[in-house]
Amino acid sequence: GITLAALWAADVSTACNLLLSAGTLFSSDIYKRFINPQCDQARQLLMTRACIIISGILTLGLAMSVSSILGTIMIGLSLTAAFSVIVIVALFFPQYASKAAGFWTLLAGLVLLVLWQLTPAVRIFPNVIYMEWLVCIAAYAIAAIICPGVTAWLRWFPCLMRKRVCIFMQPNMVLPARIRHVSIWAI
Repeated sequence: GITLAALWAADVSTACNLLLSAGTLFSSDIYKRFINPQCDQARQLLMTRACIIISGILTLGLAMSVSSILGTIMIGLSLTAAFSVIVIVALFFPQYASKAAGFWTLLAGLVLLVLWQLTPAVRIFPNVIYMEWLVCIAAYAIAAIICPGVTAWLRWFPCLMRKRVCIFMQPNMVLPARIRHVSIWAI
């Protein structure tokens, strides 16, 4: 009995934090920034509460309609494919990193997931995550070719353009002679 109560308490506390996070993210980052920048704190609090209620109802509906917990987990994990592609490119190939490619990769991953759920003809792989990886890699590559561009942060690290790892430095920063040319080859 105590073990089940502890598990339920952990579950409820996690759910509460997730709902509060979703409400705060929506009201601060989307509503106040893009929809109504002049809103006061009372209106923002109202939007946070509304988002929490709507998210709670949607989560309850999703929990009651889930037939396979493993299938649902795989669908959730498939969303990480787009983020993983973006992070891998930013870490290992920074010269190809761009906002446009990141945006189109996220959008392609989301559209594929919706199509996978609604259209059985799209299911040519045994699991959605395999298709997500292929589509996200292709979307990033195509977007990087069509919309090339060096991101703003690469100007601050000119040695990354030469595929080297360098000391974090600003342009025109004067360094002592003994560390001015320190760099190592990126792996």
